[in-house]
This record gives sequence, C-alpha cells and structure tokens, in this order.
Amino acid sequence: KCPIKLDVGSIISTDTSGAWISENHAYISNNNIVYKVNLINGEIEWSSEVEGDCDRQTVVVEKNRVYYTTLKGVVGCLQVEDGKKVWDIKMKEGLIVSPVSIIGDTLFVLADAMLYELDKISGTLKNRQVIGHTPYSMCSVFGNYVAVGGGEPPSHGLLTMFQIEEELSIPEVLSIPEVLDYFTLDNDFDNDYIEISIKTL
Repeated sequence: KCPIKLDVGSIISTDTSGAWISENHAYISNNNIVYKVNLINGEIEWSSEVEGDCDRQTVVVEKNRVYYTTLKGVVGCLQVEDGKKVWDIKMKEGLIVSPVSIIGDTLFVLADAMLYELDKISGTLKNRQVIGHTPYSMCSVFGNYVAVGGGEPPSHGLLTMFQIEEELSIPEVLSIPEVLDYFTLDNDFDNDYIEISIKTL
C-alpha cells in the first residue's frame, strides 16, 4: 500500500512517540488528532480530535479503549470502535509528555510532578504520590513493582520505585503504598498548584 498521509506533523522522540499496533490496526497520534488505521487495506477508519498535541507520546490501547495524553495536560479515553470520547480530565500542570501505563483496572499517569492512579473505566482519581518531575518515559512494571525514571535535569536519571500491595491478578484492590527509597538532587519546578507532602518518622 502507498504511505498514508495524515497531515504535517512531527515525531519528537522514537522512544515514546509512534504507533500502537493491535489486531490489524494502527493507532497513531499526530498534532491534536488520534487516528485508527486499518493495516490490511490502508484506510483510516476514524479520526478523533483531542485537546492539545498528542503526538509527543504514543497512545495506549487496551481491549475496547484508547488512552492518550496531551501537551495541554489532558489525559483521556476514546472508544476503539468509533473514536468517540469516553472521558477526559485536565491536570493542573498543563503539560504531559509521557504515555500512560496500565495495570489491572488502574491507569498510571505522570503529571503535576506526581504519579496519579486513575480508574481506567471512569477516569476518577484513586491515589497519587508526589515524585517530582519525571518526563518522557512511561512507568515500567515488573512483578509487583512500578519504577518511574526522571529523564532530564535536575533529576538526572533519578529512579523511584514503588511496591504494589496486592498481586496484579487482583486489580480491584490495586494501590501504591509507601515509597521504597527516595532522594533528590536539587529537584525544583515552577507550578502554583502542586501539593507537597512531608512525612517524618
């Protein structure tokens, strides 16, 4: 098939932007539009406009939902079948540059210098942890641990690790407990809405 022209756009980083392939379809974001492309006949089956550029980071598809984040601080969910909006919410920071991660019924979103846990069905907040600025990469999941990396100054590769309380096979009670280990390297950020939590032992 001939190349499919979506419009003028950009691929900023190959580690986070690109296409999500699922069941003979590619889900591609360009500028502020998410596309579903049939890989058999090369046709665009639907396109859905979202708030803010969503091509900095790939969309994530699971079952009948497409999850996206944008450079205007929006995280949202579309229907796989027709691209219609299921829900979207706007974070305080106004900038999300990493894809979401999914474990069970929980959607992990890096925004506002926090790790947010959202219910993937409704988008409602389940939990959050203050972790500092952690750009670009999505959360890495292995076993019952979740790792979050800070990819640019001032974090300079800071890695934060969380342990999931319950087994991944029981998503309805999934939550993130205490930070296993944490340190900072003069990490600061400009934001009028961030909440800082300090716990002393």
